[in-house]
Amino acid sequence: MKHLAIVLAFLSLITTSAAFVASPKISIIHTEKHESYSYMASALSEMPRPSFEDRMRKLVFANRRKGAGSKKSENHLPKNMKIARTLSEYRDIVANEEERIVVVRFYAEWCRACKAMRPLFYRLANQLPNTLFVEVPVTESNANLHQGLGVPSLPFGHIYTPEGGLVEESRISRRKFSTFTLKLKSYLSRSC
Repeated sequence: MKHLAIVLAFLSLITTSAAFVASPKISIIHTEKHESYSYMASALSEMPRPSFEDRMRKLVFANRRKGAGSKKSENHLPKNMKIARTLSEYRDIVANEEERIVVVRFYAEWCRACKAMRPLFYRLANQLPNTLFVEVPVTESNANLHQGLGVPSLPFGHIYTPEGGLVEESRISRRKFSTFTLKLKSYLSRSC
C-alpha cells in the first residue's frame, strides 16, 4: 500500500506539472497529431504496394529525365561481354550459347551498388576470356524480363552452363562477389 501511494503521488505531481508547463491548446494539438499519425499508418498499411515492374519503370523514367545515357559505356566493354536490353536479345545471347558458361549481371544505371560492382565484374570478365558475360540493365522495355526471371534485387547475377542451364543465382554485392566468383570458377573447373 505504501508503494502504491508513492506511485500515485508521483503521477499526480507529473500530471500537474505537465499541465502547468503545457497549455491545453498544445496538448490538444499533440493529441490530434497522434490520432492523425495512427490514421495515416492504418491508411498506408491498407494501400496496395506497387509492383516490381511499376517501381522499375518509375526509376527508369526518372533516370531518363536526369539524362543518364546507357550506350556511352559500350566502348569500354571487355571482348567477351554483351549487353541485352530486351527479352529477345537476352534469349538470343543466353539460350543460344551452347559451348561456354554464361554469367549474367542484372543492374541499373541509378543503383550505387551496381556502379560499385561494375569494375569487379569487368575485371572478372577480363580474367576469364573463355566465358561469356552479359549485362542486363533495367529499362522500360525489359522490366518484365527482370520480374519474370525472379530478380529480387539489384545487382543480381546468374550463372548458366551449357549442360545444366541456370545453375546459380545470387545477389552480387561487394560483400558477396568473392563467393559468386568462387562458384563460377568451380563450374569452370567442373569441380562442383
